[in-house]
Amino acid sequence: IQERGNTCEKRVVVVGGGAVGVETAGEIKTEFPDKEVTVVSANDYLVTTRTQPGLQDNLKASLAKKNITVIYSDRVSNLCDLTVNKHVEGQVVQTTGGKEIAADLVIPCVGTTVNNSFFKAALADAMTESGALDVNEYLQVKGHENIYAMGDVTNLDEEKMAYTAKIHANLLMSNYIAEAKGEDRKPYSGARVAMIVPVGRNGGAGQYMGMQLGDLMVKQFKCGDLFAKSTWGDLGMKLPDSVKL
Repeated sequence: IQERGNTCEKRVVVVGGGAVGVETAGEIKTEFPDKEVTVVSANDYLVTTRTQPGLQDNLKASLAKKNITVIYSDRVSNLCDLTVNKHVEGQVVQTTGGKEIAADLVIPCVGTTVNNSFFKAALADAMTESGALDVNEYLQVKGHENIYAMGDVTNLDEEKMAYTAKIHANLLMSNYIAEAKGEDRKPYSGARVAMIVPVGRNGGAGQYMGMQLGDLMVKQFKCGDLFAKSTWGDLGMKLPDSVKL
């Protein structure tokens, strides 16, 4: 889209109302306000219901302000028959609810699949039906007390985000040290829900420490680089100069 600008893809359909779908729709509409952007969400909400209701209200307001159409509680029924992530004129997105949406570009932003290719052979007995690793309160893989897991590969019932993975990592580091010293470890008690969802580069909606964040705070905290610099910094590295933000 960036390369072709406004010459193509006048009608864009984003399949999925999660964070990726909302952010993608917002980025496109911000850079190319003349495009018709539609988000199809299988749920009656956007992103998550783990947050306070205010986040839903703010997300819906942000999308409405950019004239992004959102279809709730409906699924795309012919996704397998569509050409995705590529400009194709004259495509028609069909939904289980009977809607037909003309599209020149279809972007799927649905589903999460655990990347378990690197452990499924060795830890098949500890995997859940979804392919995640079953862990206990100390993030130990069940049946393998000398193996710990963190991040998206765990079966913890929480949002799968870098934010929570970082909390896992900090806890594991503390517990490694405690165990080496013969001290008691601390169980994982869950992460307080925090989320920032940009809708374009100038704002969006978020929740942190129980407070709702509006456009100004979202822009200040995340819109600039989507936490790229801080993430590299957390890993003890510097963002390469070749990366353009």
